[in-house]
Amino acid sequence: MKYYFKRTLKSDIANVREKLSEALKNEGFGIISEIPLHEKFKEKLNIDARPYFILGACNPQFAHNALELDEYVGLLLPCNVVLFENPDESTEVAVISAVAIMKIAGNKELEAMAEKIDKHLISAISSL
Repeated sequence: MKYYFKRTLKSDIANVREKLSEALKNEGFGIISEIPLHEKFKEKLNIDARPYFILGACNPQFAHNALELDEYVGLLLPCNVVLFENPDESTEVAVISAVAIMKIAGNKELEAMAEKIDKHLISAISSL
């Protein structure tokens, strides 16, 4: 099973980041964390890397419902989204497959919820 869904966009990363935030918002998700991994590589390892961001996307209702089913499911949250720049200046956007991740929990109710989450995440990146 593939653990992500992706799109390649012929646009710069800053533009895609802005549109992605709005697309996720339209699907009920907010970005609750952002890690500029390339900046950490420079800071900690003195390595120059292409722009690469890990975003934590959360839909509060889905998160609350999931925690009601399994209080340890927070270990699998939030839904990660990555953005990175390609050498041709296009931007990759990928979202985690909630179904693939929730299989770890072994809870059929969580897996059913994850199917709904995947539809929203796919819709968000498809709208870009």
